[in-house]
Amino acid sequence: MKYYKILFAFFALIAVSCTDELDFQEINSEDINTKSQNPTNMGVESIFIDNGVSQNCSRNMLVFQDADHYTQVMDDLEDLVDLHEDAFVAQYDYLDDDDFFQMEQQSGFNEFEPLEDFENSLGFCSLRKMLHNMQNDWLSQQPYQTDLSGSPEEVWFNLDDEYESTLLNEQGEVIIDRNLYKYYDDGIIIIDLTTNDLTDILTELNNGANPNDVASDYRPFVEVIEDVIPAQSSQGECYTRVRAGIFVELNHNTAARVSWRINDNVARYRLRHKIRSYTWTSSGWSRKRMRMHAGFEVGTTITGYTTPDCPLEYFIEEDEKNSKKRRKTRKYVFNLNRSYDVERWRYQDGVHTLATWNWVAGHEFFIPVSDMTFNP
Repeated sequence: MKYYKILFAFFALIAVSCTDELDFQEINSEDINTKSQNPTNMGVESIFIDNGVSQNCSRNMLVFQDADHYTQVMDDLEDLVDLHEDAFVAQYDYLDDDDFFQMEQQSGFNEFEPLEDFENSLGFCSLRKMLHNMQNDWLSQQPYQTDLSGSPEEVWFNLDDEYESTLLNEQGEVIIDRNLYKYYDDGIIIIDLTTNDLTDILTELNNGANPNDVASDYRPFVEVIEDVIPAQSSQGECYTRVRAGIFVELNHNTAARVSWRINDNVARYRLRHKIRSYTWTSSGWSRKRMRMHAGFEVGTTITGYTTPDCPLEYFIEEDEKNSKKRRKTRKYVFNLNRSYDVERWRYQDGVHTLATWNWVAGHEFFIPVSDMTFNP
């Protein structure tokens, strides 16, 4: 069934047919200067809005019907990339990891081709594309003795999600329903599109204005959801937004970067563990495809509700130790409906026992999140 769903998503991605234009009659702003006249992939529309930043693409904003539409497109894009990678890996799965690495380097295979096709069909310059270029430059400059922390793909807007960043412009902006959502380092800014000052608001924000000052100047059209990542952990403290990671040496000049986080996006609240594999070559560090899987250790815990002292715990009961695919990245995610006052994940340092489970090329290892470097 999932196979047919993926095929349907694939044909939806490449198909273009005529539908009604988006209705912006209720939006008073005159800052929306250009709108694509044809429908876009998966019901997504691309438009141009003057946000005070020079653009390299004809469209600089994507528009989604609602939060469900936004998350569904992310999920469908991930399915497309999975299908694309599975087809490639199946051709050469008989090779060992080193030979596979050499073959992939020589072939120039691009695992993110479905995402690029999606972006190009919309005339859209995504945050993903910008970060991909930044990440490659950053990785080429890292010495052998490094923990590979602080990379652009990990720390930019605290996203670390190539599928969501495909839907955002380079300034971290997207339109969902009647609001424009904008990521910034300490949270999310929500702008009501009925404002007549959209370009002024975005220009100020993109020129470094304090989001809270902008919200004060343009009430009630701007709301700031601030959720700062703490600079360091404190014993017994409860956290709703955390980022941490650790470098793990494997063998044969191979290594893994394990990271976990709890954070918001504009539609969901996520508890997520991710593992990336690397190899050292004559030209420096490179990503390497290996058999991998990621999860959380069964029986470890994290709080599931927002309360001052984190009294309630969520027990990790699922055993997700199958499907060791050949990938450069594997992740495991718990998603909750986004809310700013109830039912958000919270982590209490020194109390919860949450631990990641990792399997890379025959190496199985558990890493408690308390052992990771906080806010790398």
